[in-house]
This record gives sequence, C-alpha cells and structure tokens, in this order.
Amino acid sequence: ILLLETMHFNWKTNSTLLLALIPLSLISPEHPWKTIPFNSDNPFVNIVDERRYYFGQVGFVQVDPANPFPMLGMSTKGKMWKTKGPAIYKERAIGMAGYYAGPQVHIIDPLALADPLLARLPCLAQGWWNGHFKRLIPEGYIETVQSGQNSFQDQALGEYYMHLKHIISGPLWSWSRLGDILKMHAGYFQKRVARDKYRGEIKLGTGQRFLIWNQGVEGESGEKIEKGILAAIQHDWESAKQWWEQAAKLESQYTGYQSALSRVNAANLGIYYEREKQMVKALNHYAVAAKTWGPPWSNYYKKVRSLLPPPGRRNFPEKVLKISKAHNIRRFAIPARSDEYGLTVQQGILAGRAGDFQTAAELFHQAIQLDPPAHHAKVNLGIVYEHRGHLRSAFEQYKYGAVHFGRPWSQWAEQVRLKIKHAH
Repeated sequence: ILLLETMHFNWKTNSTLLLALIPLSLISPEHPWKTIPFNSDNPFVNIVDERRYYFGQVGFVQVDPANPFPMLGMSTKGKMWKTKGPAIYKERAIGMAGYYAGPQVHIIDPLALADPLLARLPCLAQGWWNGHFKRLIPEGYIETVQSGQNSFQDQALGEYYMHLKHIISGPLWSWSRLGDILKMHAGYFQKRVARDKYRGEIKLGTGQRFLIWNQGVEGESGEKIEKGILAAIQHDWESAKQWWEQAAKLESQYTGYQSALSRVNAANLGIYYEREKQMVKALNHYAVAAKTWGPPWSNYYKKVRSLLPPPGRRNFPEKVLKISKAHNIRRFAIPARSDEYGLTVQQGILAGRAGDFQTAAELFHQAIQLDPPAHHAKVNLGIVYEHRGHLRSAFEQYKYGAVHFGRPWSQWAEQVRLKIKHAH
C-alpha cells in the first residue's frame, strides 16, 4: 500500500497492466493452481516441497465437504487425544494432531518445532532434512513435564530445564525469573548441556563416529532405535545393540519403512561392531549405509577397510605366530579376495593375531560356509587347531594346505606328525 501511495498509483493507467499480469502469472509452472500432489520419487536428497506434500489432502481445491477432517490419520489421532483428557504425548507431526487435540494436551515434539528444551539441544548430526532436526528425548524429560519435579537422569540437564521452565512459565514479574532470563542470555547455564552427547557423537580409537536416527523410521521401530542411541551415548553398548537388533526384527511388520530401517540399523550397528573390533561386520554394515547416504559412512567404510589385511599378501612379516615349546613359526594365509568370504577370513586372521582363537575358529568356519572350497580358511584352521592342542585336526588341515599350496604347509604337516608320534 505504501509503495502504491508513493508511486501515485493511477487506476486508469495501471489497471490494464495488472489485468495483463494475471494471465502471465498463470503461465508460471509454480503457480498454486498448478500444484500437483507430492511424488515420493524425489531426486534431491533432504529437499521436500512441503506445499506439494500436503496439497493432496489439505489443498483448497482438494477439500471434500463430506470429509471435514483432512489428513485423516493425524486429525483422528488429535481428536482421540482430546477425548482422553489432559495428557502428555510424543509426536513429531504436531500441527494437525495438535490442532484437533486442543490446549489441554501437551505434545513433546522430537523435532523441537515447539518445544523450549529440545529446541536448545543440538540435533543429531546425521539423519535430518530441511526444517526437521531430530533431537533425542532425554531420559526422564517426559516424567519431569508430567510431575513438575526434576526426574532427569542427566541431572545437569535437569537443572538447566528447571531454570528454563521458570523463565517460560514462572511468575511474569518476579525478580528470580528476571535473573534467570539474564543468566540464560549470558550463557551461564550452557555448561550444563552436554552438547556432544546429544549430537550422537561417538569417539573411537579409529576416529569420530555419529549415530543416526532417520525421518523414515517411525512407530515402535523408531522408539527402539532411539533407545539404542540413548544407551550408546551413556556407554551402555550391549543394551544399544539389543535395542537395534529388536528394531531390525520389526522389519517384516513395517514394510513401508523396511529399507530405511535396515539402513539406520546398519549404520548404528556398524559403529557398535567397529567399537568391538569386529571389523568385517562393521565393514559390511557401513557398506549398506554408504550405498544410500555416502559420506560419512563411505569414509567409515574406507577407514575400517584400511585396517584389514590387504588382499593378496600371504604372510605378515612383522607379525608372527609362535606355537609350541619349539617356537615353530606359523603364518596365516590371506586370500586375494575382497568379497564377503575374503573379508571374513581376514577378520579371523585379525582375531588369531590378537590371540582370540575361539573367534578365529568361528570366523574361519563361517568362511567355509560362504565358499566351500575355502582353501585359506581351512589351512588357517590348522593353526587354530594346533594352538588349541587338537593335533590330529591340525595335521589334516596342514595336509590339505600341502596339496594346494605346497610349502610351508607340507613342513608344518610333518612337524605336527612327529608331535603326534612322540605323544604316543
């Protein structure tokens, strides 16, 4: 209006121009009248046309007078909450559900669009898209909102929240509230927020890793993945693994999210296995995540791959395995393959070099199942058997190695034969 006033708008002269602009605007491919329903085949990662996404259900020209409740699932959920009375719910799509639920229902939004505490926590570093930044729900937060008492497991964060709660809902003109406002703006309370932890950041000896929660995983499976992340950042890795494995078992029940669920579990379990030094399993899980998202999981994949023995090298000159009182030297055979069989054998070699011969035996047997000829796995089992005192089994494997590789397995077979002879 001010612009038109300063231009001394001449209705007679400019009305014709305005009328001409109307059909011109209709030519635009982005005109609202030309909006088409959302297509999930979006070639751009983390980019969503929100208008198109909702147009099919809440667009003006799509409104069905016979159905006054658009987005049936969310509006129905909101109405159901309203009939149940005052309560607290966790829901990431707060708009439609919140509208129909009414002001007596409290919704905790993991995306923090309308949550004062979560909005001040860092989002997970991975698994977000524009305008949707996932936050972890701290343990005890929902109970604290419900009771008004500090029930946070993270007591420092609980103290932070109580000051924040005083600011947003305390007596408006109280001096204590004004003091908290000044302290909050000055950053006095920030040291109580463990920012790295709530970003899902994990520090391993091999580098920095980030846990992921993905927008495509919801419902019970999403809850289990989130509980696994919360357990991991509290260093309870066995519980984290159990939660993620339980989420994986739900894949058949959530067919719509199956691929997303598989990739999220693969990414997080990869970090677990890398931490446990089960490098082949970590490598396989990172490969699944890297195929979809690229960095940083492709970088994790490369890092773990660099820690495995290079294909094609038969011996480790710098690392030898000494067995028996005679200090006979045994060296593992490494396949010149980088497929699952080759990586499994290499993982068994790493376990053997670390002295974990039980795990080494399991991995070599697993490799034999993957590729029955399994020459390298079988001759490496000979070393494991000899170390564990199973000389006859070791002899059979060394004989097999002598047939396929010659020396030094023929020499080792003879040495073990003499041990068996002297034992009797």
